[in-house]
Amino acid sequence: AMHNLAVLTAEGSDGHPDYAGALTWFKKAAEYGVRDSQFNLGILCARGLGQAADLPQAYLWFAVAASQGDEDAAKKRDEVALRLDALALETAKSNFAAFKAKTADLSAVEVQIPQGGWDATAPKVENRKLPAPVSKAKIS
Repeated sequence: AMHNLAVLTAEGSDGHPDYAGALTWFKKAAEYGVRDSQFNLGILCARGLGQAADLPQAYLWFAVAASQGDEDAAKKRDEVALRLDALALETAKSNFAAFKAKTADLSAVEVQIPQGGWDATAPKVENRKLPAPVSKAKIS
């Protein structure tokens, strides 16, 4: 959800992208291990969209995404590495080595099943016609 919100924010509701807002949401999702958010965060950091350009941070996020199998991120990581001086590259590599994705608190999304199951607690409805289902737009 955080990644999708970041994409929508980057696209902008009125045709004007909000890269600073997207950066916030991509970072939240990236910290939880969302590979596409890590890649997109690398792009924003490298290009200076939503914040000043930060090549060491771009390297970090491209490296993290690459470690999850993203080949495009690996190419971007290597391109950024060529633009960093030796000290900045070593620091970026150190930050990558120290990165550990956060784990979600599953209690935030767990639901207790009522005693006897869901059917036992459902209200009895007789001879009532249900409304037609509403179609849902697909988010890509």
